[in-house]
Amino acid sequence: MAKVLIATVFGHQPVMRTVAKYGVDKLILLADAGGGNIQAEALSKIKEAIGDVVQIEVHQTEIYDIPEVARKCVELLDKQSDKDEIIVNVSSGRKTKMVGLLFACYLRPELVSRIVYVIEETNEIITFPKMSFRIGENQRVALEEIEKKEFKTVQDLAKRTGISRPMLYRHLEELLKMDLIEKTEKGYEITDAGRIVLL
Repeated sequence: MAKVLIATVFGHQPVMRTVAKYGVDKLILLADAGGGNIQAEALSKIKEAIGDVVQIEVHQTEIYDIPEVARKCVELLDKQSDKDEIIVNVSSGRKTKMVGLLFACYLRPELVSRIVYVIEETNEIITFPKMSFRIGENQRVALEEIEKKEFKTVQDLAKRTGISRPMLYRHLEELLKMDLIEKTEKGYEITDAGRIVLL
């Protein structure tokens, strides 16, 4: 069993603090595509300090595309051994990266042992709650069909999903309340949060 740390990165200190606290064997860093000098310097410091004893991977993602960050993070979580202890650090980097990584954790809560944040001023580590973005099977089916955009009416959507119209209306109301879909003049449309839940 290995201890794996997946972390957003901008400065090096939050990452190094977490590595020291948990004694990780593998470090997976989420860097910004075109991250700039500060991030390049942080990556260099991390590699110089622990690169000989900790396996380090760096993966670049877009800065502001939360669904894409979440997709990449889900992919990284799914690639780890089910015997690994996975710690996620959301301290450093853009807030959009933090949100994408948090969403990935909420999509795969069974794979993550803890989610942490390092307080910049005190260097104290706090733990975030593990939550879940699970939805029911019929809600997932409806959401998948809405994403395809191949229906014109709710009746048409009911036929495509095999869900009765009264039950489909109930699922649509629940998906609206969760902000996974929105109602526009074109009808029901999936939101970024809805796309993330389908990962």
